[in-house]
Amino acid sequence: MSRTDGGEETAEEVREAWAYASKGKPQIGLKELCDLMHYLGQCPSPVELQDMMSKYGSGGMISEKQLTDALTVKMNDATNADEVIQAFSVFDKDGRGHVSASDLRHILTAMGDRLDEEQVLCGGSSCGRSSPAKCKTSGAH
Repeated sequence: MSRTDGGEETAEEVREAWAYASKGKPQIGLKELCDLMHYLGQCPSPVELQDMMSKYGSGGMISEKQLTDALTVKMNDATNADEVIQAFSVFDKDGRGHVSASDLRHILTAMGDRLDEEQVLCGGSSCGRSSPAKCKTSGAH
C-alpha cells in the first residue's frame, strides 16, 4: 500500500480503490485486481497478482473482504521489513543505507542467535553440506 500507517486512512484508500476497480460488482477478477493495485500505488508482477488471487480469492475472483485480508497481510509484511531495516541501520556506520559484508558476518556470528560460518555462507540455514566451499548461494558474497 502507499502508506503503512494502518488506521482509517488506509481503510478509506482500500474502499476508494475497490469502488474504482469493482464498478459496483461484489467480486473482481485478475484484471480489475491489477487496476486496483495500481490505484493504490503498487506495481505487483503478474505472478504476485495470481498468487494473491489464489491465496485469498475463490474461483478466479476476489471479494472486498478477501482483498482487505490480503492487503492486511501485505502491510504487515512491509512493516516487518521496515523493522528489520531499522534494526540494521544501527550498524550502518556512514548512514548510506549499507552494512559491510564483514560487519554483517560479525553480527551474524557474534550476536544474538549466533550462526556458524557454514550457515552464514548458506544464507542462514543449515544447507546440509560438509564444506562451506560446496555451499551454493543465490546471492553474491
